[in-house]
Amino acid sequence: MKVKAPVSVVISTRKRDEEFIQRTKDRFGHPGTEMLVFENNGSESLASLYNRGLRESVNPVVVFMHDDVEIETPHATQKLLQLFNNHPNHGVIGLAGASKLVDGVWWSQRESLYGQVKHWKEGAARQLNYSAPLGDRLRDVVCVDGLFFAVRKDRVRKPFDEGFTGFHFYEIPFCVQNFLDGVGIGVTTKLMVFHKSPGEINEDWKEQRLLFLRKYGHLLPLAKP
Repeated sequence: MKVKAPVSVVISTRKRDEEFIQRTKDRFGHPGTEMLVFENNGSESLASLYNRGLRESVNPVVVFMHDDVEIETPHATQKLLQLFNNHPNHGVIGLAGASKLVDGVWWSQRESLYGQVKHWKEGAARQLNYSAPLGDRLRDVVCVDGLFFAVRKDRVRKPFDEGFTGFHFYEIPFCVQNFLDGVGIGVTTKLMVFHKSPGEINEDWKEQRLLFLRKYGHLLPLAKP
């Protein structure tokens, strides 16, 4: 079934920024875009909050994005819906991801990376080209990076794993479980975003990675040819 409706956008943030919210809505380019912006001081994990977004959103396609991501491509709704409509087996579409997952770290196998994003690095915005542009096609992957990804609710089969607390390793178990259930996961280069923070590997990240390996390590490696 083709979808022409607006999308819902789920964002976790410490403090609402109305200008950012409006800029984001404008980039989706549809007046009916639903903005579900949850103020969250750390009391709720992203896995829990994103499941709430899946339940409460009114549109069939839900975008999950960080509050430090600026969308540069206009008419994002049209582009995402076209991708989902043209790829009927896909339930998850991201902007960066990996066709092989061996250790829970999606970027560890350089030859398996796809996508293009901009990051703040060394005091400037730098475009990271994990692969060449993909045009109108999707590259099938095992998992996508969590900075920005879209989900078609009627195609995914598993929710986010709320056993992961905090703000790390919410997207990897979600992708792995759905990938194993036959849900198509893809990367597109039709949208460009600017991630204004470089991200960090802190103690919480390390703890959540160990939890991932305890729960899902026996399934690895996973690969999509």
